[in-house]
Amino acid sequence: MNKARFFLAAVALFVCGSMGAQKKATLNDVQKKAQQSLIEYLRTKHYSPTIDTQDQSVCFKKNDLLFWVTFEGNTAPLLYTIHREGIKFTTDKDGKEKVSRKREVAQMAANEVTARRTVKAFLSRGGRVEFCLPVYAATPEEFQNVFERSLAAFNDIKKTFDDYYKKSRNVIDSIHSYWYDLDTTSVVLEQKNVPGTVEAKNLKISGISVRVVNADGSVVSDYDKAIRRGQCRFLQEKVTLTSAKDGAFKIGVKLYNKDGKLFVPHKGTRFTTVTTIDVPKAGKVVEAELLKFGTDEEDYWKAGEYKIEFYEDDTLIYTDAINIL
Repeated sequence: MNKARFFLAAVALFVCGSMGAQKKATLNDVQKKAQQSLIEYLRTKHYSPTIDTQDQSVCFKKNDLLFWVTFEGNTAPLLYTIHREGIKFTTDKDGKEKVSRKREVAQMAANEVTARRTVKAFLSRGGRVEFCLPVYAATPEEFQNVFERSLAAFNDIKKTFDDYYKKSRNVIDSIHSYWYDLDTTSVVLEQKNVPGTVEAKNLKISGISVRVVNADGSVVSDYDKAIRRGQCRFLQEKVTLTSAKDGAFKIGVKLYNKDGKLFVPHKGTRFTTVTTIDVPKAGKVVEAELLKFGTDEEDYWKAGEYKIEFYEDDTLIYTDAINIL
């Protein structure tokens, strides 16, 4: 099918959202013909289609996942929209603040999916992200000719969203940390720790390894390999740790140059990177990759030893050094 028949991303999101939100629907003659033709086609492909009486969509399952197709338009070409069951990214135990943060992260991840995949992603109520693929077809047969290929576009869409969710969470946390550091409405007056008020330390790092990657994350020199000045671009750490309890934790990294000056991504920030990690079980050994930091500029890095510190929130928990040859 001609690529021009696929909606642009922004229009697609509007259509997907509006189709999912509409009230009980009735179909016109053109839509009914498309609906019945699709049901007959799906049966020949050994699916078991049903009709949702609320929106008159054709529903079916593939690999235990629910899909449905909606119809829109009065004349040919008709708009067929394939929907896949969504993913819930919040839990019933999440408080209002946590739900708001998760929605912010999920929105960024959904935007990345929409920009990079044929399938479009958008947020719906109830802390869910939904997926759809709008396709224009002049006849039912034309849609059926691209049906299997269109359905295959949903392959691994959950993994894609999960990957972007993880990356987006790190970006959002870094942005929030940046604006917190620029807050001019508060005055910082450092205090020594008072007995009984020392911050709790949950994470214990037992070791780190470092690799070199490009701006897109592709590996230049893998973990535990020698880091050579001519190849050095972005440094990325992987930490091996345990925690006294499960949950989400922020690990701040401070990387210092040979002169002892702190590398920061923006003026006014306190850390080189801040990464949120998930520890699924207390006492379990976990390996966590942290955010990368560096530049594509050649010959920026100089040979020598770079001090690196790791923090749980504002508590120093580990110190090491990175050697660049």
